[in-house]
Amino acid sequence: KLVASVFFDTNILVYSVDEADPQKREIALSLIAKHEIAKDAAISAQVLQEFYVASTRRLGINPIEARQLVKDFQMFELVQVTPGIIDEAIDRSILDQISFWDGLILSAAKLSRCEKLYSE
Repeated sequence: KLVASVFFDTNILVYSVDEADPQKREIALSLIAKHEIAKDAAISAQVLQEFYVASTRRLGINPIEARQLVKDFQMFELVQVTPGIIDEAIDRSILDQISFWDGLILSAAKLSRCEKLYSE
């Protein structure tokens, strides 16, 4: 069973490589380093997918470098997107009036049993 203290949303990983905002980058790098050492963080497959797209398209990172970063981030506990998570995300999006994608993040974080969700 998955158990993590924290869950990282995509933007935390993106800020860790975004040189345009040094303050956010420093905060993101600090969070990642702290929880890498503690081995108590989780991300989802969705987070890795979104990171790859954002880092290559928005930040212009070379795809080969971005691929390595995706591999590096796999040090964290990885929550797979399952049909159950998708169903829960749809329910959240309807009931809480949030985007499906945000619902998917929340559902994955819930499955990891995290105490904190780090996002923007």
